[in-house]
Amino acid sequence: MTDYNLAERLYLEFMTFRREFLDEALHRAEYKITSRYGEVFRPVVLLQPDEHSTYSAKIQKWVDYAEKLEEFPDLHIPPQIFKPYPKMISGATRVRVYELDAVTVRNWPVSKVIDAMQAKIRRSRAKPECEELCAQLHKEIELLSTFPGDARMYMRREGFKDTIANIAYEGSTELELERVSSHGLFIVNNDQLRLSTKPTRERESTSPYDMIEGIPTAMWPDTKLYLVEEVEKVRDRLAAYREKNKRQLRAASERKSRQKRMMKDAVAGTASSKREGS
Repeated sequence: MTDYNLAERLYLEFMTFRREFLDEALHRAEYKITSRYGEVFRPVVLLQPDEHSTYSAKIQKWVDYAEKLEEFPDLHIPPQIFKPYPKMISGATRVRVYELDAVTVRNWPVSKVIDAMQAKIRRSRAKPECEELCAQLHKEIELLSTFPGDARMYMRREGFKDTIANIAYEGSTELELERVSSHGLFIVNNDQLRLSTKPTRERESTSPYDMIEGIPTAMWPDTKLYLVEEVEKVRDRLAAYREKNKRQLRAASERKSRQKRMMKDAVAGTASSKREGS
């Protein structure tokens, strides 16, 4: 039998601990994000070596609370309240933190997209303030109904950012990539560590979605719909172009190397002729 008194006590204890933990982290953070609504999150905190054990214990306490609360599924506690867990790293020699434009992509059959829109209309049509939304969704359903029945859509949401940390560890030449969660990244300082931050890193490669006109939808803000078949065709063309460009660059490099060798041989031949003539 579920002990709801124990569950409620654990939940309230955790929420108090969580608030105090994050307030302290945000107060001393080297880097943090402020959302468009003024919410501050994703602290990147630099710890002194003598704080390692203290914060290790605090993070373990966070994990222990989360595991206990997961034993009470009837409470329906949103997992994002405690996951991902705060992350602590040590032994880093270089950490570079930056924001990166992020996207999420879901692959749904067109029929499922239409069903979701129809369900939204049924839930909203009795509300006068949703009249315009329902009318727009009806138009979108009409458009989507013109696609083949077995068609699939990429539902691509953008307009938000990830916070990324590129980390180099002592004794390794490889960079590791760590996504900074809303609950923070804690870095143990050392004599070699160099920490740098940059607000935004531009996306360097071309995406197939840059070459296709997506379908905006009132159903999901910041989301556009793309036919999977169209995206994959463009993706294949981009891959072929990149491969062709790679071959051309390789051929140009080889020609340049041959020319250098020929010039070197010619110079060596001229010097040899001069020596023989003298």
